[in-house]
Amino acid sequence: MSARDILTNGLLHLPIRGRKLEFAVDQQIAALTAAGYRILAPGQLDDETLERAAGVVSSLPCEGRYGKPGVPWVGWTPEAYTLYTLAQNNAKEKGAAAIRSLKADRRALEGDGRG
Repeated sequence: MSARDILTNGLLHLPIRGRKLEFAVDQQIAALTAAGYRILAPGQLDDETLERAAGVVSSLPCEGRYGKPGVPWVGWTPEAYTLYTLAQNNAKEKGAAAIRSLKADRRALEGDGRG
């Protein structure tokens, strides 16, 4: 069921039908759009949400043992800790890049020419 169908069903209690009902639904959609809302179907992706998710992954803290902040473990050399931290940061950036790549995948599927 589309967003338009849901809005139409929600307005069926009003004493309007046909073109007037369609016009009322169009007004509701226009008002939501003007207020900055986007109507997405289940499973549909949008660039803003994907970018926010990528940002969250990028900003995750590097964690050490048992989820505690990354600190050199007993016996680690400074080089070993640096390598560990670089690997953590690399994994975060790869995760964020994978999420961002979904934007291009979505565009290609939709055929909007920006993919």
